[in-house]
Amino acid sequence: HVGLGPPGGGGVPKVRAKSFTVSEALMTGTGEALFGYLAACVAESLEELLGALPSEGGPLPLGFTFSFPAEQSALGRGTLVKWTKGYSATGVEGEDVVALLQSALDKMKLHVRVTALANDTVGTMMAKKLTDPRAEVGIIFGTGTNACYIEQVKNIVKMQGGSIASERMCINMEWGNFGKSGANRALLPRGAVDERVDKESLNQGEQLLEKLIGGMYTAKLTCEMYNDLAAKGEVAGPDGGGGLTPDVLSTEVMSSIEAMDEDAVVACMREKLGVSKAAAADAAALLRVTRLVSTRAARVSASAIVAIARHAGYLSKEEATVIALDGSVIRHYSTFKERIQACIRELAGDAGDKLVLELADDGSGLGAAVIAATA
Repeated sequence: HVGLGPPGGGGVPKVRAKSFTVSEALMTGTGEALFGYLAACVAESLEELLGALPSEGGPLPLGFTFSFPAEQSALGRGTLVKWTKGYSATGVEGEDVVALLQSALDKMKLHVRVTALANDTVGTMMAKKLTDPRAEVGIIFGTGTNACYIEQVKNIVKMQGGSIASERMCINMEWGNFGKSGANRALLPRGAVDERVDKESLNQGEQLLEKLIGGMYTAKLTCEMYNDLAAKGEVAGPDGGGGLTPDVLSTEVMSSIEAMDEDAVVACMREKLGVSKAAAADAAALLRVTRLVSTRAARVSASAIVAIARHAGYLSKEEATVIALDGSVIRHYSTFKERIQACIRELAGDAGDKLVLELADDGSGLGAAVIAATA
């Protein structure tokens, strides 16, 4: 819940938050169950954070952060194009997700109205714009990855011939799907392990950029590469066989491993990863694989950021452009942001310093709430 303060602004938004986890059963079950759960989370949050459900006056405006490809025809209307990030709930693709959530809220008789649909990248950018008007780009580095930026309407082919009052418009890029076409796919630094991870995914041949960057995939890539070495007998594998999995070797653990010395990595492998026979050589191999995967992810991310900057002219502007960041990887992987910044300088030279990477406080949820409150 976000309180924006008195009319006219000037105050600091008061943010109260409660987190929930979406189970795999909900991710892959029915849309009715998924949206029913979301509505129940809204009700629980309001009761806990506000002390009661809204019942008087106009309905409480709700901003819906939806981090999946959607065809958005209005601020409060958007059709899911295709599920990503392991979701496959039935009855949602091709449907208006705002209507689905509103229906679930209405069934619970909640005095809440979904007034705005916002991709999490847009929410992140808007959250940063509250405190820094230089924010022009929003990027999520979490389970998956995506970006948005502000474009001149005159450059948007779909808008030609229309009557658009504004000269600028926010574009949700869905950059995670870069590489779907053959020509673009050839530009991505993919290898045999990438092909295997893609083949085993729920969306083979899609989200190929995301599969190089997103935490859901970098952990899997690291496990696969280490397991390949174990299968060849070059390193010790987990007790009982089966190989490492992202359940134990998550991106959070990867980040911790990179900050450890060799002895600490050995201890981590024995105590947390189930590799009781781990020795110094095994730790060195795991550390090398982890750094290779995470560094590649950061460098691919930097390349995409510089591509946006060159297209939008940020590198030739007098003032700096702020790039708002959010997501579990950028927040919790200690070296990720600095690696991105270093590669930006490699690619753009001194002009790269005009691209300022900053975390967005309270992230996409705050941005969506701001959009809903001002809709």
